[in-house]
Amino acid sequence: MYRNLRGLSMLSALLLCVFCQNCASKKEGPTKFAFSKTVVAEALNEPMQIAELPDGKIMLIERRGAIKLFDPATGLLNVAHELPVISENEDGLMGLAVDPNWSQNHWIYLYYSPVGDEVVNQISRFVFENGSLDRASEKVLL
Repeated sequence: MYRNLRGLSMLSALLLCVFCQNCASKKEGPTKFAFSKTVVAEALNEPMQIAELPDGKIMLIERRGAIKLFDPATGLLNVAHELPVISENEDGLMGLAVDPNWSQNHWIYLYYSPVGDEVVNQISRFVFENGSLDRASEKVLL
C-alpha cells in the first residue's frame, strides 16, 4: 500500500512539474499594440491629474493652480486658467473631474484650496467652455 502511495505521489509531483512548466511557457505578455506611449507635455510644475474631455482634448491640472489644455489635433498645450490657490504643505489644486454630461453643460469639478484667511479644501463646480474656465460660474459643493 505504501509503495502504491509513494508511486502515486511521485507521479503527481511529476505531472505537476510538467503542467507548471507548460503553463509558464504559454504565458504571453501584452501585445506590442496594446498601448502606445505619447509624450504630450514636458516641464510641468507638479502635475496632479489629467482628464479627457468628450471633444478629445486633454485637461491637466498642476498643484499650484494651472489648468492646462492639450489639443491632440494641433499638438499644442495651453494654459487655460491660473486658479489662485494656497499651495503650501499638501494644499493646492488637487483634483479634477469632468461631468458625465459635459457635452451639454460644460461642467468640471475641482478639488482645491482657495486663497483666503484660513486654509480650507473645497470641491467646486465650474463651467469650462471654449478653452476657458468661467470663475463667475463657481458653485461650491463641499
